[in-house]
Amino acid sequence: MAFRICCALFFAVARAGISAELNPLFQDNAVLQCEQRVLVWGVARDGEKIAVTFASQEVSTVATNGAWKIR
Repeated sequence: MAFRICCALFFAVARAGISAELNPLFQDNAVLQCEQRVLVWGVARDGEKIAVTFASQEVSTVATNGAWKIR
C-alpha cells in the first residue's frame, strides 16, 4: 500500500515539475495498520500543492514552512 502512495505522489510530482518528497518512512515493504487513518507527510517548497491518492481516495494540501502532511 505504501508503494502505491509513493507511486501516486511520484507521478503527480513528475507531471507538475515540483520538488515534493515523501518522508523516507514510506518506502517498499512499509506496513500500514488496517482500518486506521494514515498520516502521510513529507517536504516541499512553500505553497506547492500536494495530492495523495490512496485506496481510491484523493486528499490534497499545500506545503507550508517547507513541510506538508495529510491525514
